[in-house]
Amino acid sequence: MKTIRLIYPQWQGGDIARWIPEIEDRARSARGYCLGAQLLNFLVPAGNNQETYTVPVSLDPCERTVTDGVMDRDIIAAQTAAALDILKVAAPDRIVTLGGECSASVVPFTYLADRYGDDVAVIWIDAHPDITLPGDVYAGYHAMAVTACMGLGDSRIVKQLPARIEPSMGLISMDLSKSVSAPPKSPKLYLAIPLRK
Repeated sequence: MKTIRLIYPQWQGGDIARWIPEIEDRARSARGYCLGAQLLNFLVPAGNNQETYTVPVSLDPCERTVTDGVMDRDIIAAQTAAALDILKVAAPDRIVTLGGECSASVVPFTYLADRYGDDVAVIWIDAHPDITLPGDVYAGYHAMAVTACMGLGDSRIVKQLPARIEPSMGLISMDLSKSVSAPPKSPKLYLAIPLRK
């Protein structure tokens, strides 16, 4: 089985400036997700013969705009296409995704759902369930990651995704903020598991 390492430092899905008021530039505060992806790449041991691919992500400072209810929607759509192009060429059986914010899991999960059909399950453990939709109060795409995996959300992004993950296929999203006393920067675990019959 071919496993690849996918470095996906997407930051545009996060709008975290309100939690870091010390950084006046809103886009600059969210770009910390890029650093997180690079740190993970450094810290997580690479497997034997594991090829590494990096999704090209714009680091250009720009005015953050909400389009059809999604912040930086056009940039995210372009980066989604770039990630899918990498996966189509690499054709992995398994993907170790070292990403920026939560939505970095959407492309790998839907790729694996397309590859394995109904033989995949997703376990999404986070401080939040990430099931918002465009037009909700918060426009950050990272909070829409699970609904995007289900094929719901912004049509420009969702129509690119190779598969939908139906909740009946084992899509589980857990909101740890209610059940665990954890700081806002709690660890996150996102798994797409091929099920063996």
